Amino acid sequence: MTKANLWSCYFLGNAGLLLIYLLPQMVGMVSESLSLSAVQQGQFASSDLVGSAIASISSFFWIRKFDWKKVALIGLTLIITGNLLSIFQNDFTSLLIIRFMTGLGEGLAIALALVVINDSKETERNFAMYLILTLVTGAVSVELIPLLSYLNSAMVIFGLQILAALIAVPLVIFFLPFNKIIEKDTAELKRLSNKSIFGLTGILIMFVGYGGLWAFSERIGKDEGFSEAYIADALFISLLAAIIGLLIPILVENRYGRKIPIYISSVGLIAFGIIILSHPSPIMFVAALAIGSFGINMILPYATGILAESDQTGKALVMVMPMYSIGFALGPFTLSLFYHYGDYRLVAIVSALIFTVACMSFIYASFNKKLRKS
Repeated sequence: MTKANLWSCYFLGNAGLLLIYLLPQMVGMVSESLSLSAVQQGQFASSDLVGSAIASISSFFWIRKFDWKKVALIGLTLIITGNLLSIFQNDFTSLLIIRFMTGLGEGLAIALALVVINDSKETERNFAMYLILTLVTGAVSVELIPLLSYLNSAMVIFGLQILAALIAVPLVIFFLPFNKIIEKDTAELKRLSNKSIFGLTGILIMFVGYGGLWAFSERIGKDEGFSEAYIADALFISLLAAIIGLLIPILVENRYGRKIPIYISSVGLIAFGIIILSHPSPIMFVAALAIGSFGINMILPYATGILAESDQTGKALVMVMPMYSIGFALGPFTLSLFYHYGDYRLVAIVSALIFTVACMSFIYASFNKKLRKS
């Protein structure tokens, strides 16, 4: 696996994942322009992610069977077309359908990026490198949106996603590696291990809580009276904190095992929900977003390392992003049900409980000796 191969997959996955970082501002922009209710906000926030989850889950069956370059180009075409149509769409139902189709392209891009990373030698390090690229792109994009406020907001938010896809196109054409077929000649390769299943379930539950709070973070900031520019700065700082979280598995790798970083991440995620619960001051709002972003991003590379260890086909690692996407898709809609007239306290309580359950599930899956043998 060459560096050019890896960077082509990083930029491909970046085009698929950029939506996650722009989601709070995108939800805010569409909510205000179309006067959406809380439940409609949740539906809109979930629309891309449902499509991404479906595409990613389907990859379990086709990822080793089709031409990766062709599938990648189909995904990028869907991302470009979907975002272009979104700029000019004012009907809520039509916009949901368009975003769902865009999400299918995002899911294809992410799934292909992950399987290439799985085939590389240093899975944890390369996964962290991929996420750092997406975070840097996301952080710059988040800051650009208020700076370009003199332009149409929809054009800026959707245009940035188009640009990310266009950058990936030539890299995919020239450098994305060919599919590597794995022969399934043993019974073990036909199913995921129990350890993989428990680990993936933990990731799914974790992202229900995180996806919901992240999607509503812009709305929470608005309800607390913070300006659009301040909220953008808070999101930017949280993405920088995420980069720091990702540098730990790159620099420290697995030198001290996985227990300590997973415990630290778990505490950070629970603190995220608790701080939001307390009607945070401007400084504490930034702190909550930064702590949560640090925790969720530090835990992911170690999670991928555990899953890569427990599965020889690469399918467990490919399923990380479906779990990520399903969690993010379910999160905004699920938590919107606990929203009550400008009061996000119940949303924060439910999120903190979800983080607690998710972390316990993931830790059990990661360190239970019986599951290790499965």
